[in-house]
Amino acid sequence: MRKLCWVLGLLNLTFTLMISSKTAAEELDTYLGESYEGQSAQAEKFLIQKLAKISVDSLKKKYPEHLAAAEPVPRDVHGKSHGCVFGSFMVRNESLPSYLRVGLFEENREYKTILRYSSNNQDPHYEDARGDIRGLGIKVLNAKGLTGVSQDFLFLGIDTVFLPNNTFYVEFLERLLRENQLKVGLWFAANHPRLAYTMLKGFMDVGRYFNPKDIPFFSAVAFRLGERTLKNGTENFNRRAVKYKLQEVACNSGARPVRTPKKDTNVRDPDYLKENFTKSLAESEICLSFSILIRDPKDKELYPVEDGTIPWGGEYRPVADIRLHQQRFDTQERRAFCENLRFTPWNTLPEHRPLGRINRARKEIYEAVSTYRNQRNGITEYREPVDF
Repeated sequence: MRKLCWVLGLLNLTFTLMISSKTAAEELDTYLGESYEGQSAQAEKFLIQKLAKISVDSLKKKYPEHLAAAEPVPRDVHGKSHGCVFGSFMVRNESLPSYLRVGLFEENREYKTILRYSSNNQDPHYEDARGDIRGLGIKVLNAKGLTGVSQDFLFLGIDTVFLPNNTFYVEFLERLLRENQLKVGLWFAANHPRLAYTMLKGFMDVGRYFNPKDIPFFSAVAFRLGERTLKNGTENFNRRAVKYKLQEVACNSGARPVRTPKKDTNVRDPDYLKENFTKSLAESEICLSFSILIRDPKDKELYPVEDGTIPWGGEYRPVADIRLHQQRFDTQERRAFCENLRFTPWNTLPEHRPLGRINRARKEIYEAVSTYRNQRNGITEYREPVDF
């Protein structure tokens, strides 16, 4: 009897592992080129859990729980905000083929949207002139008319990331924790010169842009456009891997890009990005073009979704207009509202699912950090905004 129970138990465990393995495999969109790091879901999960722990531990170290925080515990990255602004997001899908007019781009309609401009550094008081990679989070409210269902898009001021995989990401963060930044920088430049250049390019933005509105932003990593399966249950072979871009355009000009101003800008204030942005929106509205780069299926190997360090070729096509009306955003109420917002690429409609190992890591990291920050900042329940 004991032997029979042992055999049945082993069969049950084997069946459970088979089901779990199948479920894990189904999470990947292999048609668009996704694959687990190390060819193992378990190995990748271990790396991601390690990254999430490092991210939360960095906040715990800088903002110890036994000390009362004088201000809210910030995000582990992009802790410094240059402005949180309200606007409208108008879809115009004419440039998309009919089979890609899906999700948020299914029909031409207007949504309310929130944009948070930031710098990568965790410190909310990091001086702008010291240089950093700039970031932008966009939250489109009530996506497809569904109350409380929002669609997030995250951008960087560079068109690629410097992280080829999560193995490298772990090593990079561990070195930052035990060594000084100069030593890590020298190691990085010596062992990964191409990636180090990508990071340096992002930091050099300080010398080119003095106002967040002037910066061209990129998703840097890939996303899916289109659901995996059709309504009848068959696989959708019309789905594509895409990247996003956001750029200022002249209002009512037919989406003509705006030339970056070089004069009459404040560069002495430690928060000059916010100050210049505040001045711009107090004087006039700002218009932005949201565009998509669609990867041709034949370029699956040339532009892999699992390596965000490789730039894609091709042209971006505009699919939405963002209009930021004149407003005063640097208020205590607005800062508090936006400080508690969550921005994650996984707050998404299924048609815009994130792709690649860096995006899969972001899912768990962002959730772990948000949970910790909410607990530390006294937020007992989080809900997506429905209005402003």
